[in-house]
Amino acid sequence: MDTILAFLLSFLLHLLTIKFTLCNANPGVVCSATERKALLSFKHDLRDPENWLSSWTGEDCCEWKGIRCDNRTGHVIELDLGQPNQLGPGQFAAYKRSLLGGKINPSLLNLRRLSYLDLSMNNFGGIAIPEFLGSIKNLRYLNLSNAGFSGPVPHQLGNLSKLRYVDLSGRTSYGNGFRPHVEDLQWLSHLSSLEYLDFSGLNLSKASNWLHVVNMLPSLSELRLSSCGLDDISLPLPHVNSTSLTVIDLSENNFKFSVSKWLSGLTGLLSLDLHDNDFEGPIPSALQNMTALRVLDLSNNRLSSTIPDWLYDFTSLVVLDLQKNFLQGSISSAVGNLSSLTDLLLFQNQLEGEIPTTMGNLCNLKKLDLADNKLQGELSGFLGNSSGCILNSGLEWLELRNNQLSGQLPPQLGQLKNLSDLILGSNSFSGPIPASLGGLSSLRVLHLSLNQFNGTIPESFGRLSKLETLLLSFNSLEGVVTELHFANLTRLKSLSASSNSLILDVRSDWIPPFQLKDIEMGSWQLGPSFPAWLQTQKNLSNLELSHTGISDTIPSWFWNSSFHFSYLNLSNNQLHGEIPSLVKTTAFYPIIILSSNRFHGPLPHFSNVGELDLSNNSFSGPISPLLCHEDGFSSLQILDLKQFFIRRASRLLGKFEVTPSDKFE
Repeated sequence: MDTILAFLLSFLLHLLTIKFTLCNANPGVVCSATERKALLSFKHDLRDPENWLSSWTGEDCCEWKGIRCDNRTGHVIELDLGQPNQLGPGQFAAYKRSLLGGKINPSLLNLRRLSYLDLSMNNFGGIAIPEFLGSIKNLRYLNLSNAGFSGPVPHQLGNLSKLRYVDLSGRTSYGNGFRPHVEDLQWLSHLSSLEYLDFSGLNLSKASNWLHVVNMLPSLSELRLSSCGLDDISLPLPHVNSTSLTVIDLSENNFKFSVSKWLSGLTGLLSLDLHDNDFEGPIPSALQNMTALRVLDLSNNRLSSTIPDWLYDFTSLVVLDLQKNFLQGSISSAVGNLSSLTDLLLFQNQLEGEIPTTMGNLCNLKKLDLADNKLQGELSGFLGNSSGCILNSGLEWLELRNNQLSGQLPPQLGQLKNLSDLILGSNSFSGPIPASLGGLSSLRVLHLSLNQFNGTIPESFGRLSKLETLLLSFNSLEGVVTELHFANLTRLKSLSASSNSLILDVRSDWIPPFQLKDIEMGSWQLGPSFPAWLQTQKNLSNLELSHTGISDTIPSWFWNSSFHFSYLNLSNNQLHGEIPSLVKTTAFYPIIILSSNRFHGPLPHFSNVGELDLSNNSFSGPISPLLCHEDGFSSLQILDLKQFFIRRASRLLGKFEVTPSDKFE
C-alpha cells in the first residue's frame, strides 16, 4: 500500500511539473513571425561592417544577439544594440568604423511590446532621430546616446508616457561629432513617469523653458544636463515640484550668477555637480540646507570666498571638489567633522596656513589633493597625530605639490600601504628622504622634485615594484646609486633626478629591470664611459645626460635607424669623435642638443629636426648637408638663409669652414 501511495504521489508531482513547464515557463514559445520579419527588415537597413548581427538567423529571434523576449508570451521586449563605452584615448577613431550605422527602419513599430531600446555608442552618421519612435507606446527605456544622431529631438517622444529612462546625450568625441539639439522642451513635461534624464552635450541654448519643464517632472530622480549651453539657473519658479531629485549634473555650462530657489529647495539631493561654469564670489549660501549631499563638485569656477563654516557640517559628504577656484583663507580644523570623506580636492586655490591636525581624523580618505596653494608648516601635524586614523584610512593619493610646506618628511608616511601616488614636489621639504617610503608597496608615482632634500637615495626604493614614475630632480641629494636601488623597479617608465650630486655605480654589463621612456640624469657622474646599459632601453623618447662626465665616443648603436628621441641633451660632456653624416629621426621635429663637447668632422644632418644645437664643438666642412632635406629646418621658420647663417650659424653650429658652395647670392 505504501508503495502504491508513493507511486501515486510521484505521478502527481510529475503531472504538476509538466503543467508548470507548459503553462508558465513556456520553453517552446518562440517569437512571432511578424516580429521576426520586423527585426530582419530593421537589420536590412543597418550598416554592419563587423557583422555584429551574424546571429540574426533562424526561426527564434529570442535567441538573437541583443534581443530579449517575454518568457511567457515570446514577444520581443528588449532591443539592446548599444556598444560598450570602455575605450582608451585615441581608440575610438578606428573603433567607430566598425559600429552599426545606416537607417532606422519603421518596422520597429511592429514590436508592440518593446519596452527597452538601446542603440547607444554606434555611428548613424548624422541622421535624424526618427519621429516614429514616439509611437512605440510601451517604451520605458530609451538610450540613443553618442550614436551619431543629429537634427532636432522630435517632440513626438513626448507621447511615450511610460518612459522612465531617456538618454540622448552626445559628446563631440563620439559619433563623428554629430549630436541632436533641442529648441523647445515642452514635450518633455508629458513624461510624468520619467526618473532618469540625460541630455548632456545637446544644445539647449534656445530652450529657455528648461527649468520650468524639469520642475514639472514629479518622478525625476536623476538629471544630467552637462555641456548644454545653459546660462541661467536663477529663473523664478512659483513652487518647487522636483522633490524626488537626488542627482543633478549641470556642469560645463555658462552659469554666472547665484543658484535658483528651485535648487536651494532640493534638500534631499545626494549629488550636485556644477563644475566648469562661471560662478563667482562666495560659495552659494543657497546650498547650506543640502546636508544630505554625498557629492558636491563646484570645481573650475571663479569662487573667491573662504570655505564657509556651514560646509563643515555636511557630515554625509563623500566627495568634496572645490579645485581650480580662487578660495582664500585657511582650512578650518572643523574639516575633521567630514568623517565620511573619501575625496577632498582643493588644489589650485589660494588657501594658506597649516594643514589642520584634525585632517588626520578622516578615516575614510582615499584621495587628498591640496596642490597649488600657499599652505605652510610641516606634515608631522596631521600625519603624526596620535589620535588620528588617516594612516589606516587606505589613502591612495596624496598630492601637496607647489605649496610652501617645509620640514622633514615624517617616517609615518611609510605606513600608507595603499598609497599609489605621493606627489610632494615644489615645496621646501628638507632633510633625508625616509627609508620607510620603500615600504609603500602600492606606490606608482613618487614626486619629490624641487625641494631641499639631502643625503642619499634610500636603497629601499629598490623594493617599489609597482613604481612607474620617480621624480627627484633639483634637490641636494648625494652619494652612490647602485643596482640595488633599481632591483625590483620592473615597471619604471620615467626617471627624473637631474641637478643632484649623485654617482651611478653599476657593472658595465648591467641589464636594468626596466624599460624607460624618459631619463633625466643631468649632473650625475656617469662617465667616463658612455653608459652601455642605455642599449637595453628600447622605448626611450627623452634623454638628458648633460654635465655627466662622459669622455668617450658615442657608440654606433646609438645612431641606428630606430633613433626616435623627441628630446636629446648630451651637452657639456667631453664626447668626441664624429657623428654619422645622416641621422634619420622618427620623432616629430625633435630637439637635439649636443653643444659643448669635442665632436669633430663634417657637420651631421638630422632629418626633420626641430631644434639643433651643435655649438662649441669642432665641426668643419660645408653647411649645405644640413639643408639636404627639404624640411630639415622647417620648424625654425627660416625666411632668409643668408642672414640666418650670418647671425646664428656660429652659435648653433660652432666652428666650421665656409666653402664656396655655402655662399648664398
